[in-house]
Amino acid sequence: MKEYNILLVEEKIQGKIETVLDSYDVEGIELEYCWEEHTPRRLFSGVFPLAGKDGIGFSFCVEVPHNKLKANKTEHKTKVFFDDCLEIFLQPENSSIYYGIELNGNGTCLDYRVFIHEDNKTDGKVLLPKELEKSLVYDGGEKIFGYLTDKVAGETLTFDYDWKAHGTVTSEVKDEYWIMEAFIPWSDFGLEQAPKEGCVWKGTLNRIDSSLPRGIKQGFLCLLDDPDVISFHQPKKFAQFTFVK
Repeated sequence: MKEYNILLVEEKIQGKIETVLDSYDVEGIELEYCWEEHTPRRLFSGVFPLAGKDGIGFSFCVEVPHNKLKANKTEHKTKVFFDDCLEIFLQPENSSIYYGIELNGNGTCLDYRVFIHEDNKTDGKVLLPKELEKSLVYDGGEKIFGYLTDKVAGETLTFDYDWKAHGTVTSEVKDEYWIMEAFIPWSDFGLEQAPKEGCVWKGTLNRIDSSLPRGIKQGFLCLLDDPDVISFHQPKKFAQFTFVK
């Protein structure tokens, strides 16, 4: 399991992630190519994580040759993973749920939460909220909504696309780099305050490089540890994030 630290500061960070980062010695995280067939070119992709009193933030800095960025989706809850895309997956400590936020260059967001069945059983029965007992309604169309159950690398996952994040995003492409800041309030994870020092979450940070000639596969970068299949959705392979002061 890959291990990283997230600096925890005693101040609010929404709207000033970069400013606060400049005040501390925060080590960046470099994303890695995990699959040979999804490594069409090698681009630098880094991110600086930061946790504050009000939420968690990520400052992405990724290489974009010739400032060419694919960002066609403009409507919330659509398939931004076909664009150039930056993703945040976070699984709070002692939780069988992880949260996904996928963003393109327009700041367009696909957000959802994922229930991990294998770690959420009692007497062989999966424990899910009552609303997820309804029929799955994701129909494969342009707009993604409702619930979808899938099996990835032996784990059964239920995606709740009706869950909504309430954070903020800024995005800019300049000097052949895409700079994006994403802030997520603690309340989105069902928390009233920041995690304590030493608390350990799991997750991964991902990049999809889609600005490629037709016929060439997208580039996939992430923090998964020796993934079994080509998918970012492998909780057993997630990295570990420890909150530190």
